[in-house]
Amino acid sequence: MPLAKARLIKGVAIAGATLCVAGVSGVLMERHSRQVAAEQAAEASAPARQPAVQEAKAVALPAAPVPQALPEAETLPLQDIELTSSPVVLPEAEPTHGGFGAEAQLVQAQAADPTAPKDEADAEVANDCPVTLTAEPAAAAMVTLTLDAPCYAEDRVAFHHEGMVFSELTDAEGALTLSVPALAEYAIFVAVFQDGEGASAEAEVSSLAFYDRSVVQWQGETGLELHALEYGANYDDSGHVWAETPRDVSVAARGEGGFLTVLGNADLPQARLAHVYSFPLGIARQAGTIDLSVEAQVTEANCGREITAQVIHVSEGTFGSFHDLNVTMPACDATGDYLLLKNLLDDLKIAVK
Repeated sequence: MPLAKARLIKGVAIAGATLCVAGVSGVLMERHSRQVAAEQAAEASAPARQPAVQEAKAVALPAAPVPQALPEAETLPLQDIELTSSPVVLPEAEPTHGGFGAEAQLVQAQAADPTAPKDEADAEVANDCPVTLTAEPAAAAMVTLTLDAPCYAEDRVAFHHEGMVFSELTDAEGALTLSVPALAEYAIFVAVFQDGEGASAEAEVSSLAFYDRSVVQWQGETGLELHALEYGANYDDSGHVWAETPRDVSVAARGEGGFLTVLGNADLPQARLAHVYSFPLGIARQAGTIDLSVEAQVTEANCGREITAQVIHVSEGTFGSFHDLNVTMPACDATGDYLLLKNLLDDLKIAVK
């Protein structure tokens, strides 16, 4: 994202949006130019003007038209934006292993009851090379996870927590240490390898009662990003929190602002990834509004196809919602542009007590 991204928003209405449960509107951001400096110089001699951003109107969606190239200054027909309510369940399997949800439940059952039956060969492997997971509470309602799996060196592993899933890769010794936002005060984490072996751990995170957390998670190359604009900030201001300026947790621990946690290894094929924005709602020092949005960059990997994701919200220790998101991306002629998906996440209204 260039530094002048806020100036490059194109006033294009997105027609044809359908949704369930919550309103969703979108705008398309003009593709990024690498000659921003030249444009800024030209703008300096012209009267300043703000880009117009139009929200989508609620209109009936025509029968699945074929995506067309984006004409200059014309309306882009966006297909099928859909937000639906879902129960909190473990997502589908990792791409190379089936029945992931069932395997995770098996790991939880075995952690609770070490006498639970296992295949004899699996039991021998487990005895010779156990998988262990520990969870320790940390500042800002975070949890430090430590995985030790010496027989799973440089192996893919998925972590499950309250409906959130992300995939990682162990190191050359089968170890991994992560800092993960808790989504429940009594937090249970499950790590599962592709053959179904794994471990679980739990931690009590009482400080979660002071935090509001918004999660967007997906699998594969969707181009999705979670953005927070704090207290009226614009793009690339100090109050713009996203993957490239995530901030340190110490900012939230002091009540000065939020931070973003990026979970998952994007280098893995069909990786499960998550962005988590955390704000210290209960200890904030300043009143105001936090604007939250989800953006999807149109890329060669996602143009003209449907992308899916899940949106999770937790506030002051209470699980709020879990929704599925389905969006058909614009045609490949729009590669480089950004689709702004508004109202997927409620803005935060901060009142200092």
